[in-house]
Amino acid sequence: MGGNEYLRCRATFLSDTVRGANERLPEPTQEHERLKRDVDEFGYCVYADALDADFLDRLRTRLLDQARAELEQGIAFEDGARYSSDGEVLTPPVNQRLWMLINKGAAFREAVLHPGTSEIVAHILGRDYQLSTMTANIAKPGGAAMQLHTDQWWMPASSAPEDAPVRPGNITRADFGRDNDRAQIRQIAPPAVCNVMYMLNDFTADNGGTRLVPRSHLTGRQPTDKLGLEPIAAEGPAGTAVIFEGRTWHGTGPNTSDRVRLGLLATFCGPQFRTQENYTLGILPEVFDQCSDELKKRLGFGIWSAYGRVGSPAHQFADPARERIGELEPSLDSSRMTL
Repeated sequence: MGGNEYLRCRATFLSDTVRGANERLPEPTQEHERLKRDVDEFGYCVYADALDADFLDRLRTRLLDQARAELEQGIAFEDGARYSSDGEVLTPPVNQRLWMLINKGAAFREAVLHPGTSEIVAHILGRDYQLSTMTANIAKPGGAAMQLHTDQWWMPASSAPEDAPVRPGNITRADFGRDNDRAQIRQIAPPAVCNVMYMLNDFTADNGGTRLVPRSHLTGRQPTDKLGLEPIAAEGPAGTAVIFEGRTWHGTGPNTSDRVRLGLLATFCGPQFRTQENYTLGILPEVFDQCSDELKKRLGFGIWSAYGRVGSPAHQFADPARERIGELEPSLDSSRMTL
């Protein structure tokens, strides 16, 4: 794909009641107000040239070096196997995923605070939000398509007052509650999650470009065949970012090409939700010491309305090296103190 070509998404819906056959889809732009309108209407937007050439090169170099090292040391995580209808493995996993990138390079930590994409994320989630996970997905030739899903599958479905509510602790990825079986949904949950997919090389339909289902964020449902919706394939040059909210149906596409696809994915969520990656436990001490206050806030160390604290809610941040007060006994003199 030429360097001047941007994401040109095509969609075919089996039901014209959801969208007109010739309706426009989001075009690549750097105009923030247009990006916000697109994500509200379609569930995703296309940020043109989100990464400049230098930053793109630093991210791609660090990712490839890390990926090769994890393969070399036998600690790589691979998926994307192909299965038969009865569950037999037809081809082994070939895609490589890299987790906890916060610990694996300064460029990744810089991407968390990207000012342009951060503005769009704040539009979706509000002024306060945190990083849920930053990972990379290297889709290699032969990799299978991921099943369409949402990233806030755990959000309990709304219910009428006379109905028994969906119990949040019973929800699993395979059992979302009742939403797909309801004839009509009048109330839907707000977006609580947002994704920023940075294209570190060209994305095409045949090399596993992320599949998205436009307007699926407004259905109030998890992916289902009952609405007759089909995904588009995200295509674009390296440096493009696709921002899509957590209710939008999406998944990695199959890589039927002879080329590798490099995707860097930052997922954000509201400050009151549990994150996918446990940064307060998993961050390396030397990395924590390098974090700015803003990055600490994004990683969940900021105290939000008394949530996330390890002691006093008056502190601005939870610091792993302080406030660890264990079991105490009063001195003899202080035992006379009136409480």
